Amino acid sequence: MAILAGSLNMILVSVSGADAVAIYSSGWRVLMIAIVPIISVSISVVAIVGASFGARRYENFSIIQNYSIKIGTIISIITAVSTFIFAPYIAMLFTYSPETAALNGPITDFFESNGSVLPFCSNGFNCSFYFPRCW
Repeated sequence: MAILAGSLNMILVSVSGADAVAIYSSGWRVLMIAIVPIISVSISVVAIVGASFGARRYENFSIIQNYSIKIGTIISIITAVSTFIFAPYIAMLFTYSPETAALNGPITDFFESNGSVLPFCSNGFNCSFYFPRCW
C-alpha cells in the first residue's frame, strides 16, 4: 500500500505538481470518512449471515443481503448528497490559510465529482463481505 501511495504521489507531482497531492490526499481523507458507515453495514452482514448459517437458515441469506444493500445505499446516497452540498464548507477546513486558499475550488470540485461514486460502494462492499451470494 505504501509503494502504491508513493507511486501515485509521484505521478500526481509529475503531472500536476505538489498541489495535486494536497487536493488528492485531503479529498480522499474526507471521502474515506464518508465510506465508514457503508463499511460498517457491510461488516455487520458477516455476523448476521454467520448466525443464520449456524442456525441452518440458508433462506435468510438473500434477505440479509438485499436488506443490507438497501440500507447501505440509502446511507451512501445521504452521504453523497451531503458531501456534494457541503463541499465548499468541507474544503474550507483544508484551505483556511492564505497559502492554501487557492486550493479551495479544486478541492470542492474533487468532493463534488468523487462523492458521486459513494452510492455504488454499498453493493460492492456488501458483495465483498458476503461473497457466496454475489458470484
